[in-house]
Amino acid sequence: MAKSISGPTHIANMALSHVGASDIESLEEDSSEANQSRIFYDICRRQTLEAFDWTFARRRQEVALHGDIISETADDPLAGVWGFRHQYPADALVIRKIQNPNAPPGDDFPFEIELSLDGETKSILSNIENPVIVYTRDIEDTGLFSALFSLALSYLLASLIAYPLGKKEKVVARVIRSYDVSVTNAAANDANERMPTPERDADTIRARI
Repeated sequence: MAKSISGPTHIANMALSHVGASDIESLEEDSSEANQSRIFYDICRRQTLEAFDWTFARRRQEVALHGDIISETADDPLAGVWGFRHQYPADALVIRKIQNPNAPPGDDFPFEIELSLDGETKSILSNIENPVIVYTRDIEDTGLFSALFSLALSYLLASLIAYPLGKKEKVVARVIRSYDVSVTNAAANDANERMPTPERDADTIRARI
């Protein structure tokens, strides 16, 4: 059977190669290599997405107000701290920043993530009534992954399957270092592919313009 050159199985085989283990035909096969890869693949995918603001997984959108309204009365512990509670996008892994569409480009504003009052969902607290949020989506489609992301994911997966497959501690340490380098390289590559927003003048200077 020909092996896939993309998809979770391919990434798992990269991870297995990093630790000197046998490759697999499918994550669903009954082998130690497939079983360990299947156990850890998804948590590693999510952790690698969370580790960096990957451009392929970045989304920018407005969010609606949450049903739990922040009261201005002293009985509400959020009164005087945050003015608005907004819905947390269902496909979000990490909120990277929150922006005011009426403010100059480059202005980011403070926010916090907190459970809703019923404890069932996450919500976003800020002082912006109609914010735009920038976040990392929970991307599962490997066709959208960048090469750097796939490589980083394979190293993180390798670090978790190495011990169960009988590999030595030095192997684990090596692939963890490689994972860290991959994420660092992704940050450097991302910086080279974007035009940064010009820095704003200080408020005192802009006031004189």
